[in-house]
Amino acid sequence: MKPRRLYRLLAYLISASFLNAVAQDRTIDYRYAPAYYHTQIGFADDWQKTMVNEKGSLLYDFGPGPYVRPNTVIGVGLKGIKVEPSSQRLEHAGIPIVITKLSGEGVTLSAEAFAVVPKAPHTSKNGTVSSPVHRKLGLNGALAWANPEGKTDPAFRNV
Repeated sequence: MKPRRLYRLLAYLISASFLNAVAQDRTIDYRYAPAYYHTQIGFADDWQKTMVNEKGSLLYDFGPGPYVRPNTVIGVGLKGIKVEPSSQRLEHAGIPIVITKLSGEGVTLSAEAFAVVPKAPHTSKNGTVSSPVHRKLGLNGALAWANPEGKTDPAFRNV
């Protein structure tokens, strides 16, 4: 095939592809949206890697596994009223504050989620921790990570 003919064929294919793309309907439908999603809101030095879910709840202590779920969820709601998320947005692209609107049964709730990283590092330089509560098996949200001293309800071993 002659080069000139090849260039014409390529130009035709490119223009046909472009016209096909331009002519397509550009509406967004959510047929393939995930059932749940997480937004990472922590800064680079956030050792907890704070995340927010679609309901505006803070998510921490992700367990091991390929389909990781948070072991600690901190959220708000209204007693006796089921609220569902109606919208979610970031305050600003450079400020990790997630604003979630929840609504249901004639009420609307607005939740603003953000995280502040403590100044002290999460591990000490000499390997000892001066806290009455100690994590076991690292920082991955392992079950029963807390070991409070004294008489404590076993339910508090995962908080």
